[in-house]
Amino acid sequence: MLLSRFWILFLAVVAGVACGAAMLARGMVNRQYDNDLANNLRRDRLVVESTLKLEARAQIDAIAPIAADSDVRAALRAANGRQNDAALNDVSSRLREQLRSLNRQLEGLSADILFAVDRNGVIVAQLGPYERRLGAGLGTFPLVARALAGYVRDDVWTYDTNAYRMAARPVIDGGQYIGAIVHGKKLDDNLAHMLSDRLGGATVGFFRNTQPLGSFVPTDPAGSPSMAELSTPLANVLTEQKVRTGDASDPHPLDSGHGSAIYSLVKGSASALSVGYVIGRPVTHIAAPMDLFSQATTEDFATLPKPMIIVGIVLAFLLGMLIMYFERDMPLMRFRKAVEALGRRAVERLVATEFNGVHRKLAQDINSALDKQAAAGGGDPGRKSVANIDELLGPSPTTGTQPAAFFAFGDAPQSLPPSADDIPKAGKMPPIPPTVVPAKMGAPPPPPPPSAATRAAPGKPTPAPASPPSPAPSPLEMLSLPPTGPSTAAPGPLPTPVVPAMAPAFSNVPSAFDDGDDEGQTMIARVPEELLAQLGDRSSGSQASQADAAAENDGAMTTVSQVKQSPEDQHFRAVFDEFVNVKKQCGEPLQGFTYDKFVQTLKKNKEQIVAKHSASDVKFTVYVKDGKAALKATPVKD
Repeated sequence: MLLSRFWILFLAVVAGVACGAAMLARGMVNRQYDNDLANNLRRDRLVVESTLKLEARAQIDAIAPIAADSDVRAALRAANGRQNDAALNDVSSRLREQLRSLNRQLEGLSADILFAVDRNGVIVAQLGPYERRLGAGLGTFPLVARALAGYVRDDVWTYDTNAYRMAARPVIDGGQYIGAIVHGKKLDDNLAHMLSDRLGGATVGFFRNTQPLGSFVPTDPAGSPSMAELSTPLANVLTEQKVRTGDASDPHPLDSGHGSAIYSLVKGSASALSVGYVIGRPVTHIAAPMDLFSQATTEDFATLPKPMIIVGIVLAFLLGMLIMYFERDMPLMRFRKAVEALGRRAVERLVATEFNGVHRKLAQDINSALDKQAAAGGGDPGRKSVANIDELLGPSPTTGTQPAAFFAFGDAPQSLPPSADDIPKAGKMPPIPPTVVPAKMGAPPPPPPPSAATRAAPGKPTPAPASPPSPAPSPLEMLSLPPTGPSTAAPGPLPTPVVPAMAPAFSNVPSAFDDGDDEGQTMIARVPEELLAQLGDRSSGSQASQADAAAENDGAMTTVSQVKQSPEDQHFRAVFDEFVNVKKQCGEPLQGFTYDKFVQTLKKNKEQIVAKHSASDVKFTVYVKDGKAALKATPVKD
């Protein structure tokens, strides 16, 4: 699972880098936003200053018709030539009504406070609150003094409890400056609203010392700071040197943490009384990395390379699935098949070395559990996996054009006459195949007494038969024939042929199953005398020839020959017999199936299994698999 771990590590690193980048981006965006906000506030302050100047110029231009009005000029000439204050009352009354009419004509620029002064700066007529008594003078005000000198000027005044933007224009009559018109607009909510609209959504307020004079808080954007929030830092801001010298303050973060503001005193006489304005904007910091998406616009999303992003996601997914298939799915399928084979008893143990990682540990645990179960149930915990004979000997024989396996031979035809090699020759005894007598079969019936013909003297010629003799049976057929003499035993099935005790002439004939083991089990039987007589008749027939044959075989023997078989040969013979019976029961062909080839294959595979499993022996058992005879080889340890 190395690649899977590497892939997970890679994705974790990518996710961590992405989260770190998002956090860094959040800080960078917030810092950039603070810088942009400070720059915007400085720009807002310049906009407010220029707007106030333009408004002052608009006021100067607005009062030009008032200063040029003939009734106003006539009233000011009369006021300049008055003899006493009683004459001034009559002029003031007439001029006030004329100013009121002219002021209404200014509409949006109509004055909140309006003065008409003579050439000495004495108030002749006044509109607005806090009217002064007749005879009060404004000549000492710089704005009025400059207007009486022939200049147009603007200024900011504090008049009682309010602050006004003031504009003054001289009144000229006959080429002489006979007075001036002073026009004032209050610093109130209306002016703040107009400035806020010019700034595009900023909060604007006016203050005198620490007291607010007017303000406007926009609804868009949301979270704009209120005038109360903007007034909180005023006490500290007014003590700053930059502010006292007429410059704007640095952007100040508000105590609420939801905005920032810049403060400045107005340009004019009112600055001495700490009259100024404040501009505030909300702070929209990104609190979480995901908030970055909330700041993106539709145009931002439209510029994304969507095809490349989709292809990258698909490739990453496919690569992850491919790694998972090779490192998890394939080993899991192989392990599942092995467990299914174990459940079908096709194998009795799992080969742990065929698996890796956790599957190897699982295979070892399963094998350990099987060993414990076998030990608890009386089985052999040291028994290893069972090898199927199909794996050892190859597939079962088939019909048709497919070549048959070497062990799939049929029975030889029983009706064929014996060949010339099968007929015994004089002085020779054909080899008799050893056959184990089954335990359930009894001893063969005793042979009948020999006839007079068989007791003929040695060297006497045998009389010729009355009819042509039938072909001589083979030794195996001879052993399978029942006794020909009279018998009192009840008729029954033919007994299994037994191994005859060989005469001395055949004592040196090697057995096909003799492995030289003296400890092997020996099966001894006596050859029927009638059979010996028949064999003697077919061999040209005299006891002298038998003696000669015995001399030729090196070793005269008067006792019965013994055919010896080792435990291994006995096991192989029993397995062979049982295998043949099962094949017959299953209807399989036995043509060409011989014991010698069968045993050679078993011995060869036994050596391989013993070497592979370090076993001391191998036991073969017969069973039926898919309707055919099959074998299992089981390694056994001491």
